[in-house]
Amino acid sequence: MAGLDMGGGTLAVIAWSSNTYGEAVARTMGLITFSISNLAFSFATKDERHSMFSLDVLGDRPFDEAPSEVVLAGAPAGAA
Repeated sequence: MAGLDMGGGTLAVIAWSSNTYGEAVARTMGLITFSISNLAFSFATKDERHSMFSLDVLGDRPFDEAPSEVVLAGAPAGAA
């Protein structure tokens, strides 16, 4: 079910933005939408017994560093 939500949201963003901004920007917006939804999904499914809004999420250092590394790795590609 989560995959349908992520995919449907991504396709909706692409469909909306392709008419407004053009095909290249629409695909970029779709990629960003899918990436952010995957990031939210990873936080939501990290621990089935604790909420993603608790401070326990901050206790896992490698898990906390991975999203920031992904964002930093994608920043030069988006800037070009």
